[in-house]
Amino acid sequence: MTALKNYNFAIEVDGIEQLWIQKVTSPSISFQEHKMGVGGDNPDVKVPGKKLVGDLVCEGAVDAITSDGSLWDKMQSQQGNTYRKIVSNGYLLEKDNNGKTTGRWELTDIWLKEIPGSEYVTGEDGAANQIRKATFSVYDYVRV
Repeated sequence: MTALKNYNFAIEVDGIEQLWIQKVTSPSISFQEHKMGVGGDNPDVKVPGKKLVGDLVCEGAVDAITSDGSLWDKMQSQQGNTYRKIVSNGYLLEKDNNGKTTGRWELTDIWLKEIPGSEYVTGEDGAANQIRKATFSVYDYVRV
């Protein structure tokens, strides 16, 4: 099955491609800094601490042909809740123009954080339910 033209990314959850995406801003990754040392024995040695992962931002997203729809509805229902439910683990897939996967990143504990007001576009390379932008929170992000 060939992906839509100009949709070179996809989000896969439970082995099913749920979204096709035109542009992705990957999460920033940083580490908290800790100082270590015992007594007078070099107490200012800096070592990496907890890993901090930013948000995954997807622009120009549409439901994939393979989508079962239920995951997207579940993620949308979590938007704006004070206590967010972790939806699932999944993958961000990078695709070539023929829809073949060329890169893969594991997304741990992904949930939908925000969908700002959207414009809906139809056309040859679009779909009736195009979402202009969707922001996901991700606990961890690793290339696999």
